[in-house]
Amino acid sequence: MTTELNSNWDVATTDAVQWTVTVEGTPSLKCVVTTCSSFDPKNPEFMKGGEAAAMLATAMHALNAVPAVVKAAPGVKTFLDLPVIGGRGPFRDL
Repeated sequence: MTTELNSNWDVATTDAVQWTVTVEGTPSLKCVVTTCSSFDPKNPEFMKGGEAAAMLATAMHALNAVPAVVKAAPGVKTFLDLPVIGGRGPFRDL
């Protein structure tokens, strides 16, 4: 992942990064995902560092897949061939 994209793309390097996925149907859904270094207003990194947080989240999914890939039989595998890949470790309340 990189912020070195086409110059027509407005890519910030310090702000939170946000994606919106809208599904129109029955029921209609809208999911907003925001990444940043911290959502704590007291933290100096509040709503900053979205690109770094997004890249970290991408890497976490790949790293969490390693045990399932190691256990899999030899050959090309897709996410359909592997178990659901979830996070590992403790969660904390905010």
